[in-house]
Amino acid sequence: MTPVENGHNSSIAILGDTISKTTHQIYPSLSAAIYIADGLLEYAHELGEQPLRIAPLLGVEVIPADGGYAVRHTYELIDGPRMNSLPQDKRQEAVATVLRGVADMDGISAGDPDTLCSPIDAKAQNFHVDSLGPALIDISPALTRLPNGEFPLPALAIDRPLGSQSYWPYFMGTRSGVMTRVLFSSIDKGEVRGNKLLHDMTYALAHKTDDWCYDVIPRGLAPDVEKHVRLQIRTHFLPFIAMICVDRYGPISENGSMNPKTTT
Repeated sequence: MTPVENGHNSSIAILGDTISKTTHQIYPSLSAAIYIADGLLEYAHELGEQPLRIAPLLGVEVIPADGGYAVRHTYELIDGPRMNSLPQDKRQEAVATVLRGVADMDGISAGDPDTLCSPIDAKAQNFHVDSLGPALIDISPALTRLPNGEFPLPALAIDRPLGSQSYWPYFMGTRSGVMTRVLFSSIDKGEVRGNKLLHDMTYALAHKTDDWCYDVIPRGLAPDVEKHVRLQIRTHFLPFIAMICVDRYGPISENGSMNPKTTT
């Protein structure tokens, strides 16, 4: 197995036509690791019933690691570039395909067309594109909704500080939010130097062209869903960036400053 890179949540290795990801998180007990592994299997099955193309999950195993246990999951290798690295015409085509898939995903109820039954981490970097089109190549951590239907914030708290109570559930758990995240992460914003968030904000304030985003909005969306997506495009995604700021730095204080969140 050939090591490739260390991601935020896992180390990545390729063997033949498969790719394996082993969690950086070390679980102190076998039962805790098995719980995570079972969650990945359940989530893969759940996503497999949705119209969005997902890299096939070939297996999940628990392995001893550093006095505890890690979880390794193996996918079929999607042999193609990341969606956000494609030339503009091909990127636009791939984004349109992804958004059509998101548009057709199951909603949590007939009365709520925006909230997705199955949340997904759908930034453009998580899609690789081969001759069959774009495929989501990472489903960890598993984002299966809690039994009461709420977004699984505890899953994201495993390996990073707990996100804002509005940012993650919206941009991973709703149709309009997922579409916004796909679009914003697919825009060519130039080479990032220094703080990425500041770079993205400067791009948005400069009103660089992202009009092509209108062309890939799927037809037949519920009016409120389409309205939210169009609002983000029209404002050059500033509401999206603002929510990231609040998630990362906390709300603006009375003196106008923003202080980074701390965890205990």
